[in-house]
Amino acid sequence: MSRLPSNRTRLQGQVLAAAVAFAFFAFPFFTSPVEAGIGNPLKKAKEKLQKAAEKKAGVEEEVAAPADNKPVVFDDVALELTEARIQNILATLRKAAKTAASRAALVEKRNKPGTERDDLWEKEGEKIRELERKRGDIETCQHDGFQAARDRRSQEYTQRALTDPALLEKFKQLAMQNNAAASQGDSAAQARLHEGLMSEMLPTKEDSAAVRRSCGPIPPRSAAESRVEALDKEIAAFDEQIRALDDKVAASQSSEGGLTREQWGMAIDRIEFYLSATRGKSGGGDGGGGSGGSGASPAGFTRLELDVLAKHDLELRSALGS
Repeated sequence: MSRLPSNRTRLQGQVLAAAVAFAFFAFPFFTSPVEAGIGNPLKKAKEKLQKAAEKKAGVEEEVAAPADNKPVVFDDVALELTEARIQNILATLRKAAKTAASRAALVEKRNKPGTERDDLWEKEGEKIRELERKRGDIETCQHDGFQAARDRRSQEYTQRALTDPALLEKFKQLAMQNNAAASQGDSAAQARLHEGLMSEMLPTKEDSAAVRRSCGPIPPRSAAESRVEALDKEIAAFDEQIRALDDKVAASQSSEGGLTREQWGMAIDRIEFYLSATRGKSGGGDGGGGSGGSGASPAGFTRLELDVLAKHDLELRSALGS
């Protein structure tokens, strides 16, 4: 047994014919709308410490105090650079160097379409921009033309909605059909009825054709545009591979070194600072064992750390490019 429409539904159907006369005010007019990478954390740390090293007076003042004059405080991020940790860090850096070779190969492959795109844009760029400007002008013309046609149709509709016998009869039939569809829960039928009502307010196919004729055809895509688009996709694919490789390296540098990413970053920062502060000084940077000699020891390190860092000084400089 079919469900009878409620009193509210019957009332909606009875007033539907009058309400649609003003419905178009509630419908805005719409038209159709026509390298990321994480990077190398080692490089970032190196750049940061290089800037610090350039402030020579400040650095020398900072490292002048012996390391054991002030106790070094360690926490969940800053860990002591023991022999075992330095060995793990060096092993990870060596492995990362192999991965860096793969990255260099990807960059070289990416450079080929990148160079082709640059050359093509230098040759055809102005023509492409001119085509884009022309399309934009035509699309604006069409938008304005469709809006004018809609306004005209809407004005005609409001004048006819309550006085045109044929239109009133159409609304009456639509209201009856809407009641029947609502009683049966037929949302698809109600949507079609709504489209029938809106057809009285929207531009006709003839209106649309007239607008397109007056504005002219939209220029098709040129061969140069299609090639630039294809090269952009090829470049983006290589960029994504490079980004994924950088992310993998960053993850392995922390996990395989036995440290979290935060601990890894802090360890590299401290190692880079040590290498920068001891560059060219006796006991550091010259491969000497220990931190003795005429050069002052950098502050912020334990005696054990200074001995381990001095022992692996040349290896660390080679691995980090310091």
